[in-house]
Amino acid sequence: MNILIIKIWSKRFIDSLPEIWYIILFALLTCSNFHSLSASWHIVNIFMILFSLTIVTLLIMQLFKKILWSRLLLGLLFTLGSIYMFLALLSEYMEFPTKTDTEAIQLIVAGSILIGVSFLLGGKMLLYGLFSDLKK
Repeated sequence: MNILIIKIWSKRFIDSLPEIWYIILFALLTCSNFHSLSASWHIVNIFMILFSLTIVTLLIMQLFKKILWSRLLLGLLFTLGSIYMFLALLSEYMEFPTKTDTEAIQLIVAGSILIGVSFLLGGKMLLYGLFSDLKK
């Protein structure tokens, strides 16, 4: 009986992993913008705080209600955003004069891991949204 409950909860956790990942990322972005907002007030920081809080709210609603169109839309947005950030990462990497600097290697390794996980989980959200929509 206990193994069945653990199996059900682990499946729910794995199915909700993309939302949890992006809630953590956008919560960190919100905290970072709150921290920089305390130093000086800029409209960009205020906009980013409101945008991040909106995305976190949508993701929390998605965790509990599993709205298919929002999962599809957010999955598409996060997948395309990950591709854009990977291209930005490559652009920053190309600015290093020697590609074997420790900072360049740290940038490409840490950035690739972070962006790669975001891409995979965004794609998972997109596919879940597509295939769940096709079943109905």
